[in-house]
Amino acid sequence: VDVDCSGFATLDELDFASARSLALFKQWIDECFGSAASAFTMMAGDTGFIRAEGFGRQMGTLGYRVSTAEYTELFHGLDKAGRQALIPEDMAFLDRWKPLPYLVVEPNQKAADEVLTLLMDKYTYLLRAWRLLLDRSSLNRCTWFDFCASLDSL
Repeated sequence: VDVDCSGFATLDELDFASARSLALFKQWIDECFGSAASAFTMMAGDTGFIRAEGFGRQMGTLGYRVSTAEYTELFHGLDKAGRQALIPEDMAFLDRWKPLPYLVVEPNQKAADEVLTLLMDKYTYLLRAWRLLLDRSSLNRCTWFDFCASLDSL
C-alpha cells in the first residue's frame, strides 16, 4: 500500500478514486462554506445530524452534484461510527486535512509533455533526469513534494 515507500500508507495509495472524491468534497466545502463545521450546519439544519437518505439530497440542493454512488460512498466513509447519521465530529477532520494538489485538478497532458521536454532538454535521457534530479536518495522513489521541489530547480 505504501507505494512511494514514504513509511506511510495514504488514502490516495489505497484508493485513488476515493481520495479524489473526498478531496473534491473538501474543496467544495472550503470554497462554499469556509469550514466543515459551517457546511455541516447548513446540511443538518436544526437536527444536529445528517441521515444517509438526506445527505445526497442536501448536497445537491447546496450545489454539490455527483453520482448517487459517490454520495453513498462519501456518507459511509464519513460515518466513522456506523450510526447511519453524521454528526459534526464526522466531518471535523476535513478542516485539518491537506489533500495533495493533484487530487483536485484535472489531468493536464500538455503540462506533462512540457515537463518531459524540460527534463529531456536538460538531461537528454529520462533515466539520467530520474537519477540526478528526481531520485536523489537512490531509493527509486520520488514523493509529490520531492517532485515539486525538483521542478522548481529546473
